[in-house]
Amino acid sequence: MMSAISREQVTRLAGKQMLRLLPGLIAGLIVALAFSPALAQPHYVRLTGWVQWIAGEKLMLVLDNGSGVVPVDLARVPLDEYRTLSQRDQVMVTGVVSEDNRGVFGASIIRLPDWEIWEGQMP
Repeated sequence: MMSAISREQVTRLAGKQMLRLLPGLIAGLIVALAFSPALAQPHYVRLTGWVQWIAGEKLMLVLDNGSGVVPVDLARVPLDEYRTLSQRDQVMVTGVVSEDNRGVFGASIIRLPDWEIWEGQMP
């Protein structure tokens, strides 16, 4: 003999299941919301140094502080900002750190004046 389940019993069982899952859903939502701003915002950096070499849309920047070299992808930098750059030019690069932290996707590049030239001419 089969007993039929009433609509009220189904509603009551579904409500109990939902109450058991609710804390987990809330915790997951809190964790997702806590990390989403950090993932959504790019991490911009500003680096200064000199051009070791430049070819096409790639530049190798030797950092002024002596901590090494950083490859810079120039694909998103306007061409007029780096068209006249050559080796040993002092520059400041602004960009986003790559996901693997091994390079920078350039956003802008500014050629800095070579202060060594002017040092002897200062009054």
